Amino acid sequence: MKKENPVQYEETADDSEKIHKNTGIINNSENSDQSNTGNESNINDNEENKSDLFENEEKIQNTDYTSSSLSHPLSINVVLDRIINLIEFPEQPVKNNNTILYLVHDFNADGVDEVCVLGIESENKDDARIKYLSDFSRLFTPQKKIFPFFLNIYSNNQGVVQKLVRLELGQHAVFESINQFSLNKGKLDPYVISINFYTKEGTIQNWLIFKHPRVSPISQLLLPDTYASKAIVEDINSDGFIDIILFERGMEEGIGCETFITWKKWDGRKFIDYKTTNIVRNLNNFLYTIRELSLSGKLSDLIFFSFDPDARKEFEKMGYSQQELLIHFLGLTKYHNSGGEQDEFVDFNPLENINDIIFPEILDNPFFIRDEKGFYVKLSFRIIYSDGVSLIPKVLIYMLKNPFGVHQFVLCPVPVDTEESSN
Repeated sequence: MKKENPVQYEETADDSEKIHKNTGIINNSENSDQSNTGNESNINDNEENKSDLFENEEKIQNTDYTSSSLSHPLSINVVLDRIINLIEFPEQPVKNNNTILYLVHDFNADGVDEVCVLGIESENKDDARIKYLSDFSRLFTPQKKIFPFFLNIYSNNQGVVQKLVRLELGQHAVFESINQFSLNKGKLDPYVISINFYTKEGTIQNWLIFKHPRVSPISQLLLPDTYASKAIVEDINSDGFIDIILFERGMEEGIGCETFITWKKWDGRKFIDYKTTNIVRNLNNFLYTIRELSLSGKLSDLIFFSFDPDARKEFEKMGYSQQELLIHFLGLTKYHNSGGEQDEFVDFNPLENINDIIFPEILDNPFFIRDEKGFYVKLSFRIIYSDGVSLIPKVLIYMLKNPFGVHQFVLCPVPVDTEESSN
């Protein structure tokens, strides 16, 4: 069967009239860079549900999927016709009006796509309408309906369509979306189907992770998205595999509010806790070290410890001196050789006669804005000189995309229009 984009299948009054449509509910992408959140206790292989999740595994493994056993596959129209007849009450396929949502994938690598259909259990077929299931306001109604969700996978083998496995997704009130993507960039395997639901606290993603030649998942992963935690899904170490970077808010003795970061790495079968670090304590230590190196005159050490290596190398290629690097990366450009724009700074060297440097104490995670380099924040600090004059410049601090690399935090050159002064 030729691979299809995820589509919807429409039942019309005339059963002989069937059409395919693209859907905004199902998204097909090679990789997913979504931001999600979750409690650590919820992000694991759902061992308790494996007996249900893999209930048809023996049946699947005994099926002959060799190329010699395959006849010409049926068209998707015919397959969906037969799936409709196979659905057993009270199973209801999720629909957009009369359009069944489905996606296709060659799970067992036999050259023929299987078909996945999302459904709920309900005695009323109207409950399976997308418009109703995705109505966010239903979360806050006293008598909201909660439905058992499932994903059925059907074969298209030797002209026979049969249900291979039913995957239980738990009970939920409000449906958000269904997506498919690969964990390995540029390859179809391992393959993920993510079914996403709204909760009062945010959202939750249910990942079903497949690997050839199994038709049932090798792993299941829950990624809640709440105020207390957030996950970023992307390849942070450029090995081609998606990583999960989990941010969790909590309390730490002697620190107060802390944000803990866990790197969840794919080990070939499941995501494991690979490394852990934190933000608030490490950022305070980073700023403290900058202060100590500055006041002790160890400027070369300061540059290599705190300046972004890529930006530093670019400035050095342009012939910038050590003093010029310090001025740009510490947000002091507007205070140096102002050329009369501000008379008090004419011939003033902001790196000389420094008596103290005061950074604010970080009490919570300050990183909310993100670009391709990582999260960043512009932080004001105070420089006090021996004559009593003080300046309040800004530094641009990045927490890098991979917070487990050589540098978790770096200083980057500060755009002049973001710098401020005060006496």
